[in-house]
Amino acid sequence: MRIALVFPKYTHKDFSENLKIVNEEFCFAPPIILAYVAAILEKYGHEVILLDARALNLSKEELLLKLKTFKPDLLGFRAESYHFHDALECITYLKHKLNIPVFTGGPNLSFYIRETMAYKEIDYGIIGEGIESLPKLTEALQNNKDLSGIEGIAYKQDNEIRITPVALKPVDFDSFPFPARHLLSNEKYYSFPSQRKNFTIMVTAKGCPYKCSFCAINCLPYSERSAGRVVDEIEECAGKYRIREIDIFDATFFYNRKRDLEILSQIIKRKIPVEWSCRTRVDLVDDELLGMAYQAGCRRIYYGIESASQEILKSINKGITLAKIREAIALTHKHKIRTLGFFMFGGPGETRETIKKTIEFSKELKLDFIQICKTIAKPGSDLNELLKKKTNKDYWSEYISGRNGKSCAPFPAPWTGLTNEELFACVKKGYMSFYLRPSQILRIIFETKSLDELFRYIIVGTRMVLSYLKRSS
Repeated sequence: MRIALVFPKYTHKDFSENLKIVNEEFCFAPPIILAYVAAILEKYGHEVILLDARALNLSKEELLLKLKTFKPDLLGFRAESYHFHDALECITYLKHKLNIPVFTGGPNLSFYIRETMAYKEIDYGIIGEGIESLPKLTEALQNNKDLSGIEGIAYKQDNEIRITPVALKPVDFDSFPFPARHLLSNEKYYSFPSQRKNFTIMVTAKGCPYKCSFCAINCLPYSERSAGRVVDEIEECAGKYRIREIDIFDATFFYNRKRDLEILSQIIKRKIPVEWSCRTRVDLVDDELLGMAYQAGCRRIYYGIESASQEILKSINKGITLAKIREAIALTHKHKIRTLGFFMFGGPGETRETIKKTIEFSKELKLDFIQICKTIAKPGSDLNELLKKKTNKDYWSEYISGRNGKSCAPFPAPWTGLTNEELFACVKKGYMSFYLRPSQILRIIFETKSLDELFRYIIVGTRMVLSYLKRSS
């Protein structure tokens, strides 16, 4: 089959946890999950193209022209809850013009299957991991076979939505082919603090073993790839695609210390010329690990700090202490690895005083970068279950189904007395307070490695200041 995978452009939503500027500028990442899907399909003999409309700056009309040239038999999309209607708009346009079947996948299918499949433009859904179900679906479609025996799919028959059983279980991540980066324009991607090109992202583990109440990743079974496979992919990125910087997108890197030390050891042994960053917890790093990480090319670590209030950290089930945060950041700086702190405003028990305390804490830690978001009820999270219980309403279900007129208004946060407007005002103030200090501006200037990086900082900084002044006025 000839299969086209499409990653459409998307717009900022008011219910997002991030400011519009952050959503647009923090990380321009490749659609790595679709690249995995492409690799799986190619493994089974299909001819595949992957069109990233954002990176290629393609309008719907330009997408259509490329698809008409390729002449696909099947269209594939990844429909995330946040950007579901952006994807649906693109699906609707292309479906009506090309009149071919459409399949979609992603976490949204796991949480809101029927709401998603209710749209006539979507023919098939992949629930959970697609490494087994997607090849079986395409083979059945090719040979006009019955679909009822394929686990983990949704389809329509006799005007009814049919959903086959699926068991959430750890996957053999090593059995996945490497993402089909040959279908991507790797030179176009970057993150806000990235310093080298080409840039890409990687995933070495799925799910998360921790149980933070604001996160939905922990509802997925945890599975990780072996050290050898991880380093083989890093080596392929460096050699085949001339990638010089990788952002490891795992929810919690360094969780399996034995595996991660082996990854670091192999990177050093093979002398792979890449720099990389990762996300982890402050209670998972130590002196030996960080020293070895720097040797292996680690230049940034993103820590989930969230709050300077120990009570709030407890209420979101974070399981860390302020003392451990201070220790981990100081130790990371000792090994010349830059730090980014993730913070959340609006958790259970949040007040203006606790936010003020957190802003001062971010500066006290001497972090290199910060990212602040508003605490929201993400689909599948404990906080979303709390929101449904307190309001007797499933806001995500209403959004996906369009029952609220596709409104993107912020959802309530009944666990804090602060309004959405107050929280976003505090987020902007936090950014301004941290980044517009003379010491921070000078540090960024002196540590910048390219004009491209400097221009990126200037553009984002200018947009942030103008946004703040506009609100103030």
